[in-house]
Amino acid sequence: MEVEYAACLQAWFQLEASKKFQDNVKGFMDPRSYPQEISALVRSKAQRRIVVDGENFGARLCDWWNSSQPDVRKRAGSWKRIRLDDAEEFDRLLEDDDPKWMSFQVPGRKGFYLVIAGLSWWWSAVHENETELGRWKLMVEDVTFMMQVIERINIGA
Repeated sequence: MEVEYAACLQAWFQLEASKKFQDNVKGFMDPRSYPQEISALVRSKAQRRIVVDGENFGARLCDWWNSSQPDVRKRAGSWKRIRLDDAEEFDRLLEDDDPKWMSFQVPGRKGFYLVIAGLSWWWSAVHENETELGRWKLMVEDVTFMMQVIERINIGA
């Protein structure tokens, strides 16, 4: 896999560790908006690998991710990112008090695990396609950023 994905997995592990590896029955984001492959994973009792149509699935995964974002990130254009060590900018990012920030706080198999699994499936389908791999990397970087933001929120809480 790609180095960006390793960093994403590390951020996920740190976030889950900060939540003491809890599992939560409440889902991440709105379950009605999940791509069908993510819904199949949630419904199944076993953690299984699902084969996806790369470009189609990637587009739907990105749409799901985009629709779940807090409004302040949407207003700023394509996935607003900040330097996490800039306290003033970090506070501005969170000043909206958008309830969507809370949906990112869900630990366990109904939290970021769903996005991590989706990224893995997407990579498996497109890792030899440079264009799609570029889109995949952008989403991996953004998912990593959001997990770092949530971990920082948890530390400050």
